[in-house]
Amino acid sequence: MTKKIFAVFLITLGIIHSIQTVLAEAADLEKLTEQAYNELINSYSEGSDCIKVIRMGRWKDLSQNSLIIYAPSKNRPYYVLLRAHSPDISMMKTLNVRAGRTRFCGKSGDELVIDGRRHKIQAIKALDRDTAKKLINFHKDKKRQSKQK
Repeated sequence: MTKKIFAVFLITLGIIHSIQTVLAEAADLEKLTEQAYNELINSYSEGSDCIKVIRMGRWKDLSQNSLIIYAPSKNRPYYVLLRAHSPDISMMKTLNVRAGRTRFCGKSGDELVIDGRRHKIQAIKALDRDTAKKLINFHKDKKRQSKQK
């Protein structure tokens, strides 16, 4: 009986430690100011990185012409800038790629197909995980602020 109680205690302690670690990592992310965000996005506007098509996973929309694609997981985020605005990007359900190769680089002929609509790509930029989180959090804060007004 004592061994079971001790085992439950250790498991509970491990769970508490894991939760505290996740919360500490989230608190460490500095918030982007409007100016810092704009500078960051402008620096990505000429990005020419490539994504392996077969590895594309989830995505998160940022604005009407930008999104983050995870390829293959949240450890490998890419910022993707569309050439034109797509007002329905926030409600997209499917995301596919039309490319002539196994790599999607946004070159001529490469397109994102969002819910059946084709979109030309202006830039693709590989990000680190923290930068992707900062961009997503910036847009979440903007949405919250616009809803409060």
